[in-house]
Amino acid sequence: MTKSTKYKTALEQVRKLLSKWQSSGVDVFLKLREIDIEGTWKLGAHVSFQDFLKAEFPNVIGIERYNNVISMIEEYGSDFMRSVGPTVPREIMRREIIGSPERKAEVVAAVTAHIRDEGCAPGDQKFRDIARSVAPEIRKPCREVASIRREKNDFIEIVKLRNRTRELEKENKSLKREIVRLNKLLEGIKAA
Repeated sequence: MTKSTKYKTALEQVRKLLSKWQSSGVDVFLKLREIDIEGTWKLGAHVSFQDFLKAEFPNVIGIERYNNVISMIEEYGSDFMRSVGPTVPREIMRREIIGSPERKAEVVAAVTAHIRDEGCAPGDQKFRDIARSVAPEIRKPCREVASIRREKNDFIEIVKLRNRTRELEKENKSLKREIVRLNKLLEGIKAA
């Protein structure tokens, strides 16, 4: 066996195992959902499903993670989730994506293309890149850019308010003159 063949074989074996690992990870959450829905967790004398997760799987599967993965399975389907695993970043669940069937389909297509081309599911950063490419408005600016934008917006607002203040002061002055004129007119009418 050549070094190249040995390398390719080893890589193929790891990718197969990784695929099984991702799929079985999703299967764990699907089984937990079954336990949740059927109420089997109550047989262990737990007060809630959350308590069941804490007691039986401490520091592994909390209720938040369970809910997140189940939401993703419900949104994208178990087949898609088996291909990427249960540790997908939440960016693909943003309303800007799941609220648009076209954007959601684009995410699925991009992830599927990545799996086809790279032989494995995208990592966290690649998922974020895909989500931000599909819905660029979900990308938050860094702290410094956000600060500069706030300062710029504040400055623009100050300029607008100063201009409006000048307009109101002019209008106020004009109205005061009008009041004086009308008072003189009224005094003239009263005197006559």
